[in-house]
Amino acid sequence: MSTRVLVVDGAATVRRVVRRTLEEIGYAVEEAESPDDALTQAQRFVPALVLLDPDTPNGPGTLDAAAFCAALGRISNLREAPVVLMAATDAAGALVRTGARDALRKPFGKDALLTAVAHALAPKDDTGTFEALGPEDPNPAGDAIRTHLADWLTELIPDAAGAIGAALEDLDPDTLFTKVEELGRRLPGHPEEGELSFHGRLEHVGLGDVLQILQHQGQTGVLAVRASDGKAIHMCLTRGQVDLVMARGTPVDLRIGRYLVAESSIDDEDLAPLLASPAKGLLGRRLMKLGSISKEELDRALARQSSELVYEALRWPRGTFSFSRFATRPEAEEAKLGLPMTSILMEGLRRVDEWRLIEEQLASFDEIPIVDVDVVRETPRERMQPTERQVLDAVDGRRSVREIIALTHLGAFDVCKVLYQLLGSRLIRLR
Repeated sequence: MSTRVLVVDGAATVRRVVRRTLEEIGYAVEEAESPDDALTQAQRFVPALVLLDPDTPNGPGTLDAAAFCAALGRISNLREAPVVLMAATDAAGALVRTGARDALRKPFGKDALLTAVAHALAPKDDTGTFEALGPEDPNPAGDAIRTHLADWLTELIPDAAGAIGAALEDLDPDTLFTKVEELGRRLPGHPEEGELSFHGRLEHVGLGDVLQILQHQGQTGVLAVRASDGKAIHMCLTRGQVDLVMARGTPVDLRIGRYLVAESSIDDEDLAPLLASPAKGLLGRRLMKLGSISKEELDRALARQSSELVYEALRWPRGTFSFSRFATRPEAEEAKLGLPMTSILMEGLRRVDEWRLIEEQLASFDEIPIVDVDVVRETPRERMQPTERQVLDAVDGRRSVREIIALTHLGAFDVCKVLYQLLGSRLIRLR
């Protein structure tokens, strides 16, 4: 029997697109245009998953998204059905209000939708984590590891046999596996490079699929991804979460200085001499030693940079990847960002879809946009978003897209998305 999915959205177009996408790969889909309608359909249809727009209009006396989710939880054969939000705004706030499993941010593409659905429907024990088990539910793997560790350590320190056995017995399974991972990194046979687990080509297996495997298996190590044009990233993982992403040969807008300026942690005037300085060492560390930024400010910038480096790598059509289990990098050990892979992957796949649309209008960063003065004069600036005003102000008929990116200190995706929207509203045109 096909897995059943209920799609709840006030927009018929959204429901139709989501339905077609899911039915193409075998899901059984029903639609509802309001939470009230959805609750009625859910009791008849009994879905395994609900996709819900939290902003679906509801009138007086009708259910809103939070009330709908609460109502599902009171029905015995529906309370286990996960809810994934399809939110145009404030996805984080909607997650808190509704208690939903996950959220997609509109507009989203096919890959992002399928990733979110697969993740929500994945068995709860297929997450790569370990649960502490009670005495009635023994853990054979943990017991075996305790025995091997006790035997090995006793050989090394014969006089401490009793203490070793007692110490290992007191460790819960989760802590025990963590200690084994740490020990594996430090043994003579397991250097910083780790043990090569698998490798391949991006043409054969997409990076999105590789990341899903690593996340679901809760892997620890370093994933190296190299594009055919020489760009490369190294993703440092601990149990499927991203500790840090480092890069080589990436564009200027993906370097740490841009994020520190964007976070208002440092000014352009203070950053420029540091970039020109011959002093060695990572920029973030140097700024911390000078007292220019705090550890929290650096972590925020690193989190944004790491996420956007993955978004960029998801667009690489050709290249190679390799994963080294238990490999380490000192920078990642220091950062330990612990970023959730699912959120990064969903946003990255959404951006991949949007880039395809953008590139139909902006074929090159060498394109030069020109303001249509008459149209701009008739458009109230207060109706524009701050980033739209910032990008529009940088368009002077001489600067290329690449120069606008450098001037605004915004990312390439953010600038190109705004330019795409300005082209669509005819506020600008291309030379």
